[in-house]
Formats: sequence, structure tokens, C-alpha cells
Amino acid sequence: MMILKDIYNEKKRIRMKQFLILIFIGLNVFSLYGQTNSEEYDVELIPEELLIDANAVVRKHEIRYNTNSLGSATMSVYQATTLLNNLTKYNELAVSYSSAFSKVKKVSAALYDSSGKLVKKLRKRDFEDVSGTGYGTLADNSRVTYAELNHNEYPYTIVFDYEIDYNCVPYYPNWNIVPRTKTAIQNSSYTMTLSEKMGIRYKAHNIDIEPIIEKEKGKTVYKWKATNIPAFRPNGFLPKYDEIFPKVSIEPTFFSMANKKGSKASWKEMGAFYLKLNKGRDKIPASLAEKIQSLTANVKTDAEKIKLIYKYLQDNTRYVSVQLGIGGWQTFEAKYVDKNKYGDCKALTNYMQAMLKSIGITSYGALVQSGSRIRKIDEDFPADVFNHIILNIPQEGTEDIWLECTSKYAPMGYLSSFTENRYALLITPKGGKLVKTPRKTHEFHRKINRATVSIGEKGEALATIKSETFEDEHDDWRDAFYELKEKEQREYLEEQIDLSSFNVTKLEIKLSDEEPRADVNYELEIRKLAKKTSRRIFLIPNLLSRKSYIPSAKERKIPIQSVKGYTHIDTIIYTIPEGYIAENVPIDNFDLCTYFGEYNIDVKLEGNQLTYIRRFQLFAFSKPKEEYEALRNFYVQVVKMDKMKIVLVRT
Repeated sequence: MMILKDIYNEKKRIRMKQFLILIFIGLNVFSLYGQTNSEEYDVELIPEELLIDANAVVRKHEIRYNTNSLGSATMSVYQATTLLNNLTKYNELAVSYSSAFSKVKKVSAALYDSSGKLVKKLRKRDFEDVSGTGYGTLADNSRVTYAELNHNEYPYTIVFDYEIDYNCVPYYPNWNIVPRTKTAIQNSSYTMTLSEKMGIRYKAHNIDIEPIIEKEKGKTVYKWKATNIPAFRPNGFLPKYDEIFPKVSIEPTFFSMANKKGSKASWKEMGAFYLKLNKGRDKIPASLAEKIQSLTANVKTDAEKIKLIYKYLQDNTRYVSVQLGIGGWQTFEAKYVDKNKYGDCKALTNYMQAMLKSIGITSYGALVQSGSRIRKIDEDFPADVFNHIILNIPQEGTEDIWLECTSKYAPMGYLSSFTENRYALLITPKGGKLVKTPRKTHEFHRKINRATVSIGEKGEALATIKSETFEDEHDDWRDAFYELKEKEQREYLEEQIDLSSFNVTKLEIKLSDEEPRADVNYELEIRKLAKKTSRRIFLIPNLLSRKSYIPSAKERKIPIQSVKGYTHIDTIIYTIPEGYIAENVPIDNFDLCTYFGEYNIDVKLEGNQLTYIRRFQLFAFSKPKEEYEALRNFYVQVVKMDKMKIVLVRT
């Protein structure tokens, strides 16, 4: 830090000397835009503690949100960020809006050097305005106003200033005080202004903060402010964002959409609004109803009927997102999907639900957060945090059936880690009901490898591997089977193998239609598996699952967490050349049992056959920061044992 300070001080002395020379010769200095400096963005004014572990420092972040009515609001954002290196994207601004419901009223940007001198400025006409339609979306109203500023000398400061008008307000923006890791916050504030008749709910997370509440001419003003928050540098096994970063969740009590009023006062009322918005959109053509009746006529159980209809859905529709108007909340009618053979998650789920309804099977749409990085849901704070919908089919006396209606390949009832083990909001005739999707332990997500390897006189080898993969461990292989060509499948396999020189001579993928399982059989020609000397062969027996990751040795400041576990079991039988025996087997059996996982290896030599068995299990866990060193030690030992060598010597 002192080196950085010395550099800044030297620059300051040089700038002062230049300034005195200019004054002496009677010159006035003006920038291109009539402004020379913004001294508050001089890098020397950043407290030293905010530079620690930081790639960027947010000097000032102000959000002002004014609600004019249930369906009208204006948001103004001003953010000045100092970039300390090229490892962040704070020099880019992408303002997302909907051409149907919002408008970017103004936007500008400016770049200042390390002393706070203006280098460049952008006005609204300098920004690009492009479609925000993503992959898989046929049409929507998404737009993005975008700009990027760059400077050839770090550090420098970027200021973005923009304002958006909204004519549809189903939710309020949260105050994410720390937007990213490795970012320090010098000053951040959020001001919410709304009519006294309008309700608001808020909740602080990971920070002890309350708003200052003021009354102004029939309006209520809420003001939050935070200062001098150090940067956080992650080092693996992070909890969810909402469990570690300071933020304030803000939600309206009442809102309006498509001339329909809704409430977020409870999960029940949230579900009731969604139900009202989509009422009557589950009617299917008579011809389809007859087809479904015929398809299931000779089937006795509901489970078998559901399976047939789900297969019909997969074979006859595809996922395409159409988000025009209020399409982000309201589904297309089932008749639309039947005619066009496509739809988004809402439309396909509604279509499946309608087909089941036609034969008397009850099901409910379930709003859910998808993906691996999900927000924490507070049971006592209803909020619109969902981005996906799946289908729940209640079952008497057994576990419910859950369907991912956007997948063309998944077996019936399989959700994967995309939507499993999290809260979902069931949309029932009585309103919303918060439930949990199925949770699968490490014993379900497993990969079992069985291999036979013949080692040649020069250390070369031929290997035959049979790999059974289940649940999450099988997902990529199912996608590869349907989406990749044969050459691409081999390339994908090659990426999974940690060997320096080999050829894949055979690859076969077999998928199960009944369960989330893929059997992958392949053969390898390995040019140099073992190191060979005149009398010895040095072999690392862990051929398939070598781990190299060790958590950072840096002091841990937050809890540790693993959301999902898995199991890997390798059994490898090596045939060693005739005339060799084991000179050194460092350990024939090793067991490691911890809170975080278990690791076991077993090595046996019988005749010219060496059997190596490795078992690794990572558990789902959530532990305090004090347990981090034990977690790191677990991985240190695993990595060490995975590198274990066996020495074979010629007799």
C-alpha cells in the first residue's frame, strides 16, 4: 500500500509543478468539456483499508426511486467507480429496460484519471441501444442501452448517470450494497419516495441498518446509507449471495399489472394474483383432448398416464421464449402451444397441466428460482424472486411427481440441480403455497468407473473404461448424446481426462429412458502412462479422478458451504508387465472421514494384477468460518493421496 501511496504523491508533486508553470506564463487550462477536475475522485482520497483485496472501489453510488402510483415510477442512478486494475467490468454500463413498460430518459458517462481530471465524456447519443433478446427467445421487448469506456493507465474512475421511467411496477429494485466480490464501497445510498397510501416492506440482510423515514407533502421518504465497506475476496465454498453480502430487500405491498391489482403481503396472495392473471388460459382443442384420451385409454395407473403425456409433450413441442407485453408473467394459451408446437416455461407447463386436466389428473404450476446461484428465500418476507416455472403433480401416499416441461430429453420426474432442493411457490386454487422441491444427497449424484488397464514394457497402456453416471453426474452426457456430433462427443471426453498424451479409440453413450442415468464406455491408447527406467516403472494409479484444487491458505472471514454433494468411485485393475513386482506401495489402505466428505483408497497386488480402488464423497454442508482450516486440510490430504506413486521393479 505504501508503494501505491508513493506513486500518487510523486504524481501530485509533478501536477503541482506543471500547474505553477502554467500560471506563470498566464495560461488558463480548460478541458474539452469545460471542466478540468472532479477532486472528489482523486484516488488519494480512498481510505487505505478499502484498497485491500479490491479490484475496484465504488466511490459513490446513489439510487433514487420515486413511485408516482401503483403502476408508475422513476429511478435515477449515479455511480462512480474507481478501477484499480483490468480485472473488472465497471467500465461497462448495460441498462436493461422493456420497450413496453419503461424508457431510458437520460444517460451519460465520464472517465476521470487518477487525480480526478476529466479525460472523456459520453452523452446519450454516444450510447448503443440494442435488443436484449437472449438465446432461445423468439421475440420480446427487452432492450439494452450500452457503453464502454477505457483508459490506458490505471487507476481511473468511471461515472455513469442514468434515469428510467416505468409504467408497470410489479416490484421495487433491491439495494445490493456490495454488487460483486473484490469490490469495496466508499459511499452508497438508496432513497425511496412513495405516496403515504402505498405500502412498502423492507428487510436488511447481513448488515445492521435502518432507514431514516421522513414525511414530505403527502409522501413518505425512506433513506438508507452505507459507507466504508471493505472488499471481499472469495476463496471457494461460498454461501449464497444473500447470506454473506449486505443488502436490503424492498418490495411493494400492492402493485398493478395489466389493469389487475395484486398484493405481496403474503405468499398466498402472490400466488392468487398469478392464478388470476392466467385464468382461463388452459383450454385445449377438442381434437387434442380426444388424442390424450386415446393415448391413455389402456393405461391403468396415473403414473403411467403422466409418463405417456410427458413423452407426448417432449416429442411434439420445443422451448422458445416469447416475452412480448406482459409475457414475462402471463402464459400463452394452451391452444397457442398446440397450434405452434412451441412455448416458454410458462406456456409448456400450462400446456402439460391442461392435458393432464383433460383426463382428470390435478397438477399445479410451481414458480421457482432456477440455476446454481439462487437468492435466499425468506419464508416471512414474500418477494418476487422467481425466474422459472415447473409442474407439481400431487400423489397420494407417495412422493409428488415434478416435471421440467422445457426439457426434451429428461426422464419423467427428474429435475436436476437446476431446480431441485429449493423453495417453490405452488399456484393452487386457494392461492400460493411455499414448498420445497425434492432434495437429493451425495449418494444420488454419483459416478462409478470400472477400468482395466494393460501396461506395456515402455510405460504405454491400453485402457477400457465403463462409467455409470447418475443424476447431476449424467446431465452433460445426456446433452452430449442429443446435441453433439460424434467428433464433438470425443472432444468433450478428452477434456475430462487428465493425461498428457492419449487417443480415444472408442466411445459409446447409452442413456436410460426410465431414470437419470448414462452409461459411457470408452477405450484409450495412452502413449506414456508410467515413467520407465531400466529396471523400474513409476505409476500414479489414480487414472481417472485426480484432484488438484486446494482451497486458499488465506484467512477465512465468512462461513463455508457446499450446496450439493456427490460420490465418485473408481475401480481400476492394472495388468503389469511380466517379471515386475511392487517395490514400493506407499500405503495399501487409507481412510479419511470428515464433516465435509469422505475419502478412501485401497491398493492390492496379486500376481501381475494391481487393483486400485478410490472412493471420494463430498457432502452438502454449512459450517462456520472456524471450520475452514479443517476443510482445507481435507483437500490437502486428498490431493496428496491422488498423486501417490507406486514403484514396480523388475525381478
